[in-house]
Amino acid sequence: MSVIVVVALLGMIAPVQAQGTPFTIYGQVFDTDGMTPVNGVTVTVMNLETGSSVAPEVTADGGYYVVNLGNLDPNPAHGEGDNIQIVADDGAGKTNTTVVPRAATSPQQVDLILEGEEQPPTITDVSPEDEATDVSVGTAISATFSEAMNEASAESAFSVDSVTGTFSWDGNTMTFTPSANLAYNTTYTATVSTAAEDLAGNNLADDYTWAFTTELEPTPTPTPTPTPPPVRRGGGGSYTPLDSDGDEVSDVDEMLAGTDPNDPNDYPGKPAATPTVAPTATPTPTVAPTVPPTVPPTVAPTAAPTPTEEVPGFEAVFAIGGLLAIAYLVLRKKK
Repeated sequence: MSVIVVVALLGMIAPVQAQGTPFTIYGQVFDTDGMTPVNGVTVTVMNLETGSSVAPEVTADGGYYVVNLGNLDPNPAHGEGDNIQIVADDGAGKTNTTVVPRAATSPQQVDLILEGEEQPPTITDVSPEDEATDVSVGTAISATFSEAMNEASAESAFSVDSVTGTFSWDGNTMTFTPSANLAYNTTYTATVSTAAEDLAGNNLADDYTWAFTTELEPTPTPTPTPTPPPVRRGGGGSYTPLDSDGDEVSDVDEMLAGTDPNDPNDYPGKPAATPTVAPTATPTPTVAPTVPPTVPPTVAPTAAPTPTEEVPGFEAVFAIGGLLAIAYLVLRKKK
């Protein structure tokens, strides 16, 4: 059965023999027990004499691979005795590197047995750095390993105090993003324990621990007073709010704040002036005014009334008559 498979595989390479002289190298890749064929192993063939290689092949159908040296690139030349390197990698930490001289005739069979890698992984870089200070509270935390890791085991081996979050990978770098910002001015300790293992099952030799301190909490920035929006006027367009006194505070803001929009020295937020104490004036003695002597008013003499000429009346006539009577009696007596 295996002979039929090999014949079939050899027949598949004919269409791709294009660049140089065809020469087939084929074989099987076995697991570390040397008996179990492994599919899905990447096999790369290189002519060490020219540095040219054939595009990688992946084992299938019982762990077989088939390579045509006529497709070496960029130099398709090859000859008997050239050192041909064949590398098999299962992507899980098991590899095999074999160098053989090119045989005189094609096809040439080279079987490979995978070998487990026993070197423990290490951590080559971390972020933030150990003993870093003033680290942003929004930072992510990462660790870079020396080789490909079993991601699930590395994630379960990681801790940073009691912080929760999510993981992501970029090559051999594992990044932990906290679910919320870290606390300000706080020292955190991150650890990757020996539970982390590589693809071959080799564990980290020792726990890896590092610490960092977050930034101080910033001073809150005061909220600025909002500027009233421009007032639309007929015909479209807008204008800058009026500032009658030129103190860089609009009339609207001054009226809302209770300051005088026409006084450049009266505006919102103006520092209180230091009251000026006026000096106490020395009292001036009061001089009594000189009162001039009072001049009695000049009284004009009252003119004597002009006697009124009366017309003799009954009384006068009676008096005259009496006098005449007395005179008559006197004269009569003398006689």
